Amino acid sequence: DGFLFLEFKDGKGRSFASYYEPMSARKSEWKGLCDKYFQKGKALDAIESCIDDVKKEIGAPRHARKVVLTLPEPVPNQKDWGELNGRQLDFSNEADRINACKWYIDYAIDRFKKAQFENISLDGFYWIAEEATNSRTILNEIGAYMRSLGYKFYWIPYWNASGYNLWKKLGFDTAFLQPNHFFSKDIPDIRLDQACNTARKFGMGLEMEFDSNVLYEKEDSYYSRLESYINAFENNGVFEESSIAYYSGTKGILDMYRSNSIENTLILDRIAGHILNRRSRGV
Repeated sequence: DGFLFLEFKDGKGRSFASYYEPMSARKSEWKGLCDKYFQKGKALDAIESCIDDVKKEIGAPRHARKVVLTLPEPVPNQKDWGELNGRQLDFSNEADRINACKWYIDYAIDRFKKAQFENISLDGFYWIAEEATNSRTILNEIGAYMRSLGYKFYWIPYWNASGYNLWKKLGFDTAFLQPNHFFSKDIPDIRLDQACNTARKFGMGLEMEFDSNVLYEKEDSYYSRLESYINAFENNGVFEESSIAYYSGTKGILDMYRSNSIENTLILDRIAGHILNRRSRGV
C-alpha cells in the first residue's frame, strides 16, 4: 500500500549517511536528492501515472498509495553542509544537525503539496542510517517535528544494528527489522525464524529482501533464498500479524517480470497472493 524511496549515495562520491563514502552530502546534494523524486516521468510522477493506467483496468483504489521519502542523516562533525538562515551549519552541534533535517522535511513537504498528486499521499520520512550509532541523541526531536506536521517517522535497521531494539525510545513511529539473510548463502535459514521472533518481541515489522540474483535461471541463483523468506513468514504468522517492507534491490521485480522462466512468475504470484489477502483483511 506504499512506496519507499531511499538512496545512500549521490553517485559522485558523497553519501547521505555515515560510512558509505569518505565525503558526506551537502545541502546541495540533499536538495538534489529530493528534486529527483519530483522529476517528470520518474519516481513519484511515475507511480502517479502508473496508478492512473491501472485505474482504467481495475477501478480506483480505496485510498491513495502512501509515499515515504528518504531523510538524510546529518553526519556528525561535517563542516561543509552549507548555510541555513544566513549561517554556516556545523554538525558538531546537535542543534544544527536537527535544523538541517527540519529544513529538508519542510522542503519535501512543500514540493509534494505543490505537485498536487491525486493517487499518492506523503505519509512520512525514512531515516536512511540503518543504525543509531551516530544520531540517537537527535532522533526524538526530529520525529516529534514530523508528527507535529502530521507525518510519520520510519526506520529499517539491519540485523543487530545499534539501537534496533530501542526504536520506540529513539522516536520512530514504525520500524522494520532486516533479517539480512538473502544476500549470503553462508547464513542459515534459522536466521529468518530468529528475525521473526526478534521482531515480535520488540514490536517491529519485518523486511522481505531480494535482488536480481533471485532469478531462477541464473547459474548461481538465489531463488531458494527468497523461498525461505516466504516459508518463514508463513510459518511464523508474519503475513497475518506483521507490517512488512519489501526490498527489491537492483531491478529484482522488473527482471523477474521480464524473465521467460515460469518459476519467477510463480514466486511473484505467491508473494502477490499474500499481499492481496492482507489487503482484503485490512492488514
